Amino acid sequence: MKVAPPGGRMVRSHGGPGTDSPTRWTCTNCKGTQVITEAFDLRYFQLSGPGWLADQRFDISATLPAGTGKAQFRLMKKALLEERFGLKAHLETRESQVYDLVVARGGVKLSPSTTPEPALASGRPPTFEKNGVPEIPAGVSMVHSDGTSTKKQAARETIAQLAGFLAGQLSKTVNDRRGLTGKYDYVLTYSEDRQGSAAPAEEPKAEFFPALQNQLGLRLESKKGPGDFVVLYRMDRLPTGN
Repeated sequence: MKVAPPGGRMVRSHGGPGTDSPTRWTCTNCKGTQVITEAFDLRYFQLSGPGWLADQRFDISATLPAGTGKAQFRLMKKALLEERFGLKAHLETRESQVYDLVVARGGVKLSPSTTPEPALASGRPPTFEKNGVPEIPAGVSMVHSDGTSTKKQAARETIAQLAGFLAGQLSKTVNDRRGLTGKYDYVLTYSEDRQGSAAPAEEPKAEFFPALQNQLGLRLESKKGPGDFVVLYRMDRLPTGN
């Protein structure tokens, strides 16, 4: 592990359990927040720590024992942070705003996936819609955002995975309460126009909630509930030597 050179902004993570490279994990331009939240199996909005974590980036290359599972992989990341950065953190539960994902009036508008497993991209150059959003090939999961609109196309995705995506968009915990099982193909598009730059970063997109209901037949119910958070009280800015 080392500090990433300046200039590179794209995060490239590859390998680990469940991939085509299960015994080798590399991450280029990894944010400190990314490694910590992955180690604790939480999301960035559930992390309380110094502001520099979001800006400091690292290049990581690690070898994993054969047969390493996802839970073991998370523990290895946590051990890496403790050894190389002197990480000291704890989990705590706080009362906060959360959302329940439920079926909207009129019923769910999702159909079981017909995408074969694994789905293969065509390899052709992308074509674009009139608004500049790429036409994502069938059978490929992808999210595209140009700052004014977002298009999420999913292939063979569970509702739990959708709930995770929604949590990332809203910076709030989303609990899956819909009672649906299986895997689904779907497309969700919505505007990101916040109707003024003064809107807080955590404010939901103007068309986000109606798009979810009209296009997927799902609804988010806001309430107060317990949420897990990682509280950092020590982490060095630079890793110890390799």
